[in-house]
Amino acid sequence: MDEATALAFQRAACEQLEKRFGSARRKRRNRRRWSRNRLLAAARGAAELLGSPLGVHPFLQHVGTTTSTLYRFFPAGWHDLLREAGLEPLPPGTTRQWTDDELLAEYDRVHESLGRHPTLAELGRLATPSRSTFLNRLGGKAEIEDRHGQWSGAAAALSAADSD
Repeated sequence: MDEATALAFQRAACEQLEKRFGSARRKRRNRRRWSRNRLLAAARGAAELLGSPLGVHPFLQHVGTTTSTLYRFFPAGWHDLLREAGLEPLPPGTTRQWTDDELLAEYDRVHESLGRHPTLAELGRLATPSRSTFLNRLGGKAEIEDRHGQWSGAAAALSAADSD
């Protein structure tokens, strides 16, 4: 599976998680009440949609809860939740490696959904990679916006050439 297909699959899986377990963008007063069993069911559902092994940050982001909720019900942490859900944890030191194109495509998705450049807080809340991943790889907010402009211009030129 190529990277674009994998990214599209991941987005579709995230949308399914949001439909099933609620959106991370839900307002505080509408926040879902979590329980131990609900977190276990959410972890099983996320593993089914995103594939196992499942990482804690993508899980929390896409079901719309926080680490404090996780630790309230599972004081031993993420691995305790995974063990009780019958899932395998990520091997130690395993992280997702994002290419610059994937980061810019994710930035573009958030940009399009807001209709403007996102703030760093919005980027951290609405994008799949963490805010620090964007900052470490692409530079500060101004550099990210510049690189996005160059990237989207190149993408538009490629799609125009393809349609000719």
